Amino acid sequence: MAERCYGENRLSYAVTVRSGNGRIKVFVFHENKSMRETLRGNSNNPLKFLRRYDAFSRSNIRAKYWLARVMEDYRSHFEKNLVDFTFVTFRQGG
Repeated sequence: MAERCYGENRLSYAVTVRSGNGRIKVFVFHENKSMRETLRGNSNNPLKFLRRYDAFSRSNIRAKYWLARVMEDYRSHFEKNLVDFTFVTFRQGG
C-alpha cells in the first residue's frame, strides 16, 4: 500500500492506494468544519468535487487547496467513484 501526504506545515490529507480493488482511501486531518461537512455530504459521489476543482485549486482555504492537489494526483479515481473518505479526529488532552 502506497501512501501520499498533503499539506505544508500541517497535514491536511493523506491518501492510501488499496491494492486489489483499485480504490483510494483519503484520510481527512484538517479541522475545517465546513469542508468536512461538504466532504461527508458528497462522499458517495466524488465526481462532484471534480466539478469544483478550478475553484478549489485557486482557493486560499487550505482544506480546499490541498483537496485539489489530491484530485489532481488521483483524478481517475474520482472520475470512477473509487474514493473512500475517513475523517480523523484529534482529541486534545486537558
